[in-house]
Amino acid sequence: MTRAPNSATIAPMKRFLLACLLLGSMAAPLLAGDKVIGLMAVWRSGGNLFIETELSFLTGLARQAAVAIENA
Repeated sequence: MTRAPNSATIAPMKRFLLACLLLGSMAAPLLAGDKVIGLMAVWRSGGNLFIETELSFLTGLARQAAVAIENA
């Protein structure tokens, strides 16, 4: 039987998600064909937003990681 989340388990998740929103984050899916097999996410502090070239780099890295996972 799976336990329902309680405040002790939800509080750290809320802090993490809030930090991602405040610090700046981006993510790219790991795709195997049309199937999502994972997610590659990065975040940083300092209040600087990510730019398009950084998202393009992360997307390329996620593609390579998905291929490596599928071939493992």
